[in-house]
Amino acid sequence: MVPPAVASDHDAGATPRDLAAYLAALGIDAPIVVERVLGRALDAAVAAADGGPLYALPTYTALLELRDVLADRGVAGRWSE
Repeated sequence: MVPPAVASDHDAGATPRDLAAYLAALGIDAPIVVERVLGRALDAAVAAADGGPLYALPTYTALLELRDVLADRGVAGRWSE
């Protein structure tokens, strides 16, 4: 389920343009930012959320990478632990 209001969309990974195009086709009327580096995409999404909720919709593989990024920053445990 897509949240009723999307302030911005930050896509990262191997096929970010595909996801951005899909969201645009769904009528998500929000700025779409494509960033190939996950850590930079996370930083931009957190900044854009401005303290509000932030939703991540990763594939399973991207979820593991995101968890590693969060673990490196000390805000989550490593997925493999």
